[in-house]
Parts: sequence; C-alpha cells; structure tokens
Amino acid sequence: MRDTYGAHFRSMTGTFRRAVAGIWRCQQEARKFTDFVWRYPNDADRVAHDLGLTVPELMHVSTAGGTWRRLLSGRMSALGLDPKIIDAKRSEHARDLTRICALCDSKARCARDLRRQPGSGIWRTYCPNESTLNSLARENAVDHMLKTIGSPAH
Repeated sequence: MRDTYGAHFRSMTGTFRRAVAGIWRCQQEARKFTDFVWRYPNDADRVAHDLGLTVPELMHVSTAGGTWRRLLSGRMSALGLDPKIIDAKRSEHARDLTRICALCDSKARCARDLRRQPGSGIWRTYCPNESTLNSLARENAVDHMLKTIGSPAH
C-alpha cells in the first residue's frame, strides 16, 4: 500500500516552504528599496516623478507584492483586453491603471470576485479603475467591430 498521506504531506510542506521563501524575498526587496529611498531621496523623487507617483506611493507600490499585477491582468482579460497591447498602444493608461490598482484597498474583494464570478459587474461598484477599464473595453469593442466590418467576406 502506498503512503499517499505522506506524499501529500511532503508536497504541501514543499509548497509551504516555497511560499515562505517568496514572502521572505519580497520583504528583502522592500527593505532594499526603502534603504534606497532613505539614502538617495533625490533619486527616489525622480523615479517616483517619472512614474507619476509620489515617493510614499512608490514605496507602497514597491512593497505591495505582485497580487495587483495578477488582479489587473485578470480584470483586463475578463473584459477582453490584452494588457500587452494596452501597454504598447496606451502607455499612459497602462501606467495609471497600474498605479491605481497597486494602491487600491480592495484587492481581497477583487481577487474573490475574479475567482468566483469573473464576468459579474459587481467590481464596478468598488474598483477605482472602473471608468478607465470600461472606456478601454468600449474602444476595443469598436475597433473589433470596425475590423470585422472592414474585412472582406471569405
């Protein structure tokens, strides 16, 4: 008889160790960035300004981890938007979306809604990026419709 419980336990232990290591790496990176801000405040101010952020916002974004990236990408995908295309064609919108999402306090709710009901419109009631995302989705739909109308029948 195979030791399925032991194998499962070892697998879960490995997953837990990887998660803790990831958290530790994020905390180390956050400490490095905080050290940079304190040692080189003028450079930190320039970096923040280039990104359209204040230094406190930049510090918050830098310590927020990657959750917001996954959430923004998931929300954009649910709306039929390609984050890479938005980044390439609408970099100013992409930068604003990124900043606002990283600073948002509704990440847990957003993650839950994306996981349970990605097509639901409930996110529109709390998402600070709602108007920009809807505008980009409308533009995307119009572009798609124009391409469809303009393409010759096969």
